[in-house]
Amino acid sequence: MNERVRPSENPFRSGAIDALGFRWCEGWDQARFVKRLEETGWRGAIVGPHGYGKTTLMMGLMAGEKDVKRWSKGNLAGGDVSGIVYLKVDADQLAWGQVLKEIHSYRGMVFLDGYDLLPWWYRWRLLRRKRGIVVTSHRETRLPTLYRCETTTSGVRELLRELSKKVCEQVDDVELTALIARHGGNVRDVWRELYDRVGCGEFEI
Repeated sequence: MNERVRPSENPFRSGAIDALGFRWCEGWDQARFVKRLEETGWRGAIVGPHGYGKTTLMMGLMAGEKDVKRWSKGNLAGGDVSGIVYLKVDADQLAWGQVLKEIHSYRGMVFLDGYDLLPWWYRWRLLRRKRGIVVTSHRETRLPTLYRCETTTSGVRELLRELSKKVCEQVDDVELTALIARHGGNVRDVWRELYDRVGCGEFEI
């Protein structure tokens, strides 16, 4: 057993996880995604179970945009403006009736994180937006599917190597596959378990 690791030195601390970039599935990249989005009339869904990277992908798509607005209660913006508006579904934070009303007059892109968490009548109203909307969802929607986030052992291995080469060398593919399966493919839960195991001194870092 190795020495316990302080939280600030743990390679699986939240700050390190949040700094990871999105990893596309084989054959995909941002250019192909944008082409797919154009083909669907600039509307569609990023689909995948919890913890598969949907929000990370959406944040990556917004990273190069200068005009990104994050809406919250008391800070609604509509009208003739360009760029992207980002909304994260939180019933306690947003006045959704007012938000959806203003979305219809917004001429830029709307990125909505957590579409399937909205009540069905709000989802139905969003479907009336004919273009300029990208959502994340845990399951298929009535919007065209733009991309499915999938967890693979090779993909998690790549991220693991970026977080800690030493831990990566100590976890073989059999163990890593079992670890992914144990958490139902939720990569964030994989990192949480490794955080605990590193903190207890199970791995040399």
